[in-house]
Amino acid sequence: DALAAALPAVRGSARVTGTDPEGTYKALEQYGVDLTAAAREGRLDPERINEAVVNDHLYTRRWPDPDLALVRFSTGQHEVPVLPLAPPGERPKLLAGNVSGYASRWPTAWQTVPLIPAWPDAQALLRLSAALWALGRWEYGHGGDGDAHLTQADEVLNEGLQHHPDNTIALNNLGLIAGERAAFLLSQGSDPTPSLTQGRAALTRVLALSPDDPYAHTNLGQLWRIAAEWEERQGRSPEQALLEAHRALARALTLNPADAEAATTQGLCYLIESRVAHSRRRSPMAALARAEAAIRRALASNPAYPEGKHALARVHLERAAALAGQPQRALEQLEEGLRVLAELPSTPATAALIGELELSRAARATGGARQAAAQRAASALSAALEGNRWLAARLTPLLEEARRLASLPTSP
Repeated sequence: DALAAALPAVRGSARVTGTDPEGTYKALEQYGVDLTAAAREGRLDPERINEAVVNDHLYTRRWPDPDLALVRFSTGQHEVPVLPLAPPGERPKLLAGNVSGYASRWPTAWQTVPLIPAWPDAQALLRLSAALWALGRWEYGHGGDGDAHLTQADEVLNEGLQHHPDNTIALNNLGLIAGERAAFLLSQGSDPTPSLTQGRAALTRVLALSPDDPYAHTNLGQLWRIAAEWEERQGRSPEQALLEAHRALARALTLNPADAEAATTQGLCYLIESRVAHSRRRSPMAALARAEAAIRRALASNPAYPEGKHALARVHLERAAALAGQPQRALEQLEEGLRVLAELPSTPATAALIGELELSRAARATGGARQAAAQRAASALSAALEGNRWLAARLTPLLEEARRLASLPTSP
């Protein structure tokens, strides 16, 4: 009865005569807020809007694809740079506009983020550094000069820290940039230690100011993971670095259990442990099981996370290597790894991993099956090398082996 009595106050005497009765009463206009209209009329605080978007997409790093694009969010009087999801494989595009004095001091071949004069300088610097970091990351992944952009981002952040020395976001981003550079150096067989030291110093300052910052713990764990892999490649024990990595990542996941990057990095640490076990003639299977469990937790939080899928495919690749005496089970692992990658966008990193899986499959096959797998491996590895010249040192020997297997006679 109460509901029936209240309805006339809302609907009046009108009757339902169409398929969209609620539209007749403009319920959204009555009971909601039109943010688009408010933005156009200048009634929204662009700082708050942008912080929400940047925090969601940049600092939590929850985008499903690592490639970023910067677009314009216009509020009429302001042009606010934000970080939305980018179409897979596209180069990040920096916004058109004037960057005050920064454009002349850090020139790039690409347009830069417009600063809003009314905003605090620290916020403008953070946005500019984020844009440069995104561009540098993309360049590293596609054969370009990522270091030039990361150096610019470093300079921007350090200038901001001269005026705001306790800005934990700027310090965290310094650690993130150092990790990006260290990972690249590691991929080229160069010593990442100076970058790792720089990154750890920045993140140690973050944790002194904010001990429960989950992203600082994640970034610190990533730096220690890279250090462990460098030690492994140099024939030294990575155990101390792995201990530090696990400590930081466990703390990160306690503070933020849904952190897909922390869980994936944890899985990569277990992968290092599996290789160390194998080199010491111990079974790597327990460490591989822990790696898979950690990475699957990451993918449960973010099913489209490409780094997580890459890591999971590598678990299957390394498990296949450990099953050398069981060819059928090894082939099943390789096929599972390929299925993991099947839905990812085509990037040089994905193509490289597909090539490795197919090459491993070719090495276990005979006749026509071997030739077909080797040809697929050669095609994928060639595509990876074409897309990213920085992969040459690692992939060129694999491509040569794929072509050799493809050329072998197909008769038993």
